[in-house]
Amino acid sequence: MCADSHRLGLTANSADVISVESTHHGAYSDMVRLPSAGLDLAECYFCTNDIIAYGFIKALREFNVRIPDDVAIIGFDNLPLSSTMEPPLTTIDVSKRKIGYFAVTVLDDLINASEVQPAVKILVGGELITRSSDVRARQARAATRPPR
Repeated sequence: MCADSHRLGLTANSADVISVESTHHGAYSDMVRLPSAGLDLAECYFCTNDIIAYGFIKALREFNVRIPDDVAIIGFDNLPLSSTMEPPLTTIDVSKRKIGYFAVTVLDDLINASEVQPAVKILVGGELITRSSDVRARQARAATRPPR
């Protein structure tokens, strides 16, 4: 959990935090083992990147877990495949151009400085790209369904 989680009133159950390999195949392989070991799934998982989310979803489908009906998935990176996969992946989009620009600027400062430079943190904003893999998409679909 991030430092803001307490300030925002968010809680996390440590049993819901899953560590998987950071590749598609690694995330898939690690996740395939967990449900068969009796894992109780959380309502939503935020994956460190979209590639992990793809592997995570692939493994969950093998256990007939429906995304987002049973579990919501959110990625990070907004890779092109995220909008075309089934279901389209909700993800966080960050400007790689800005990250690259700031990295080069800091590196240039380090190279050209006459003294050792202190470590710096740079905050780059992101945008939530809402697609069909998260709970809000499920709720929106339920709200627009005609009554039975």
